[in-house]
Amino acid sequence: MRVRVASAGTGKTTSLVRRLLARVAGGAPLRRAAAVTFTRAAAAELRERVAQGLDEALASGAYLGGVDRFPPEAAPRFAEARRELDGAVLTTIHGFMAVGLRTAAPLLGLDPNFAAMPEWEAQAIFEEELHGLAYAVGDPDGEVDRATRDAFARLGPAAPALAAAAFRDRSLADRFEAAPGDADAAAVARVAQVAYARFRARTGGVRLAPSEIERAALRQVASPEATARLAARVPFVLVDEFQDVNPLQGRYFRALEAAGIEVEAVGDPKQSIYGFRHADVEVFRRAAREGEVLPPLTESRRHAPVVATFLNALTGRLAADGRGFVPDEAPDVVSAGAQAEVAGRVEVHWVRGRARLDALRRREAVVVAERLEAAHARGRPWTEMAVLARGHHALERVRAALLARGVPAVLGQGRGYYERTEIRDLVAALRVGVEPNHRPSLAAWLRGPFGQAAPAEIERIVTADDPLEALRRERPDRAEALRRIADEVRSGPLDALRTVLHAPLLPDGERFTERLTRRQRENADALLFELAERPPGDLELALERMDLLSRRAREAGDVPAEGAGVTLATIHAAKGLEWPTVVVFDLGAYGDRRPAPEPLFQDGRLHLRSGPGFEEAAVAHAERARQESYRLLYVAASRARNELILTGSAAEGRTPGPWAAALARVGDGLGPDLRPRAGSGFLLGRHDADGNEAPPPAAPDPAAPAL
Repeated sequence: MRVRVASAGTGKTTSLVRRLLARVAGGAPLRRAAAVTFTRAAAAELRERVAQGLDEALASGAYLGGVDRFPPEAAPRFAEARRELDGAVLTTIHGFMAVGLRTAAPLLGLDPNFAAMPEWEAQAIFEEELHGLAYAVGDPDGEVDRATRDAFARLGPAAPALAAAAFRDRSLADRFEAAPGDADAAAVARVAQVAYARFRARTGGVRLAPSEIERAALRQVASPEATARLAARVPFVLVDEFQDVNPLQGRYFRALEAAGIEVEAVGDPKQSIYGFRHADVEVFRRAAREGEVLPPLTESRRHAPVVATFLNALTGRLAADGRGFVPDEAPDVVSAGAQAEVAGRVEVHWVRGRARLDALRRREAVVVAERLEAAHARGRPWTEMAVLARGHHALERVRAALLARGVPAVLGQGRGYYERTEIRDLVAALRVGVEPNHRPSLAAWLRGPFGQAAPAEIERIVTADDPLEALRRERPDRAEALRRIADEVRSGPLDALRTVLHAPLLPDGERFTERLTRRQRENADALLFELAERPPGDLELALERMDLLSRRAREAGDVPAEGAGVTLATIHAAKGLEWPTVVVFDLGAYGDRRPAPEPLFQDGRLHLRSGPGFEEAAVAHAERARQESYRLLYVAASRARNELILTGSAAEGRTPGPWAAALARVGDGLGPDLRPRAGSGFLLGRHDADGNEAPPPAAPDPAAPAL
């Protein structure tokens, strides 16, 4: 496999288009190549860029204004490729896997016309099968083997939740397998495997979720005959964003290479930030070790020179310290094209003081508003600015400061927000409060975390003549929880959502937020902020709006944002985007504290908290998260085209977080102890919680050293 490092802004998509045009010019038909990336939006952009490249090559015999020139005999080949473009394999990784599966579907036990199924629906079906299995285990006459009964008995009430977690992480391994010597994890693997067999029997080869497509694709490349059919169709594959592939996808592309299919991968380990989606940067690194490393892309047409200089200093320091990436993954870049002539700007601002960190952050948000106002006064439109932070809580601080000063701002939830499981569960709870007697709403509520009812139990309740009376008879605790939600609904949408989020309404007195990961809690909080900012007339109107946005999200990919102004976005949502002016907010917030370990880890094998090897797996997981946090800083800073503004808060007597420490090592005075100065395109400012500040000199200081 050939691998190329392409830093942010250096033209990964352009490099893919150039490679495809070169192959077509050399006589390889476009229909015999594939180019794959991660999202449908990116694939659509790639198709459009290939069309533009073919049009330019046909019109002028060149690409990129003459950077690439083609011989006259290539013209008919480009014309043929233009005709073939609509059928070309320019798609997502899962789309490419599906193309391969359709070439050999009967050999793999699949319907050639199988349909895609969203991952959340697969999870819901699997959990239904889990509940059905648990019900069968509780029936002495149920057809469940002894090993499965023993596994349920060993795990107790936690069995379904643990097996559901193993299913959710199945992109990390192609089978449910316990770590050696971990008897409890072996019990989880047994329950998950039996429920998975029921899941497969129910969905068959007709509907496949993304993870099922991956597993089926691995079965294909294990069959020489099935793989040969794919190789005959597509002997050459270009892979974009290779730093974000998961372990199963990495195995798939290695198997293609071993089968004789030519694979080229482009990516940037510095931008590997999707560990929560099972992306594993080690897949890219293994490909680089075992394959051929091509020269990196180093010309940035995104960044002004001063921004590029700062990013080089940042990545060089982080790489030298082994934080997030290594030197080979962080080549210096130079500004190119029109951006090389732009007068750029980098600002670093720290708020320091003895006040509590909350007070410092409020002042920091005001500093952000002031710096954006200054950029606007220099002629920058509000719509060309963005504020990035790690979570919605931080963005809400900024939005409050901006709105208080009359600065327009837009906070978006990102792709598929209203389709996320935690949001669907909240909507189901709110809807059943509005319509307790509506059988579909009641069924959805009972099936989710608020009801946790078995399928047979749900059927008895919702098919009864009086479903609510049946609920009171069979599950009086759930009937009381439903009554409380219905009472709160009459108080208004905001009170109802607060109650559903934070009241002990789940079985055993658990709160909904206690079941959520940190990222899921941020998503739930964002819904609360949304209702607080734009309160609907009643809850039914709010639910209708959520349904509409959910449908649009499925059709268009992005949840539409209302209004226009400064974009407020999480760093993960900003990946792949860019703005002329970018603020990275709350640099002092991210400590090196190790997160509380999950009860189950999956690193190719299952580890349960009680078993041997769990602590080692938890430490490795925490270290991966720590390394990813440094890459997140690079992704945030590299979104800026012309102006980059970094802000942070540092309380006196507290040890600075890793981002603050990293900036301090980048250059003299960039960390919390900076000395205010200006020069070489850099502006450094220090502020305190009371609004006093040590301003930078009005004119550039020629004595100030450049980074």
